[in-house]
Amino acid sequence: MNVARRRGGPRGYVHTAGVAIATTDTVVSSLVSVFDDFGSCVFVPELGITLNNRGDGFTDGSNRYRPGLFPVHTLAPVIVRDGDGSVLALATPGADGQVQTLLQVVSAMRFDGTPLPDAIAAPRWRSENGALLIEQSHSANSDLESRGHEIVVREDGDAIFGAVVAAGNGPAGLIYGADDRRSVVGATE
Repeated sequence: MNVARRRGGPRGYVHTAGVAIATTDTVVSSLVSVFDDFGSCVFVPELGITLNNRGDGFTDGSNRYRPGLFPVHTLAPVIVRDGDGSVLALATPGADGQVQTLLQVVSAMRFDGTPLPDAIAAPRWRSENGALLIEQSHSANSDLESRGHEIVVREDGDAIFGAVVAAGNGPAGLIYGADDRRSVVGATE
């Protein structure tokens, strides 16, 4: 706690795996992450696993854990229940971008009526270190820059914008799923 860690904010996005599954009566959204390379560096031979260190962000400063408060956490698996009884699970890796990515997908579906596959495929933005990272084909690039945002244009499909997986069950026993072109390294349109 008294030694600088020199981590410098969000890092590579290879430590998290998102899973979404659905059956006619069960829907699950799960995110598994070791957080840093080798997690806590504690290997449990009886289980064949390395323990994570996801509690790392709760150890110091304004985000420390305290009774009665809810510290911010980057893991953000989502379950959405519709009025017709349908249930949808969504998950994505992406450090603190997880909430931003899932907000864009769920908002497009809820407020714009965008079908799930199109909401997942749509160009995205992401706030990071005071700048707004945005996929080059995003329609709001110029508008956001004119409003004073520091825009950093990234290639479409860049993994920094998450890799959404989704699965759900709908009326009449319909089971469905969708995934993100960004989940394939080097993917393009």
